[in-house]
Amino acid sequence: HEADVDDLVMDAHLKRMLDDSQVVDEPSAPPASSIGLRVSNMPEGLTELQSRQLLSHFGPLSRFELHSGIALLKYTEPAVTETAWSMLNGIPLGGRLLQVEV
Repeated sequence: HEADVDDLVMDAHLKRMLDDSQVVDEPSAPPASSIGLRVSNMPEGLTELQSRQLLSHFGPLSRFELHSGIALLKYTEPAVTETAWSMLNGIPLGGRLLQVEV
C-alpha cells in the first residue's frame, strides 16, 4: 500500500503544480511550428501513466514514449508545444528540475 500512497501524493503534487503554474515569457521558447519535445530529468518514481497525464494536460498527444526518465512526445496541435515548453521547463518535480528541449 506504500506505493499506492506514493502515487496519490505524486498525483496531488502534479495537480497542485499545474493548477498553480503561470506562463512565464521565455525569450528562447521554441517556435509553434516545432511539435516534438524531449522532457528529461523526470523523477524516478513517476510512472508512465503519471508522466502521460502531466504532459497531456496541455493538449492531446500524438506520440508519447518514456525511457529511463526521458519522455519523447508530440502534441497533435503544434501551438500547444510552446505552452507546454514554457510551463514545464525548469519546474521542480520530485526533487528535480524538469528539462524540456525541442
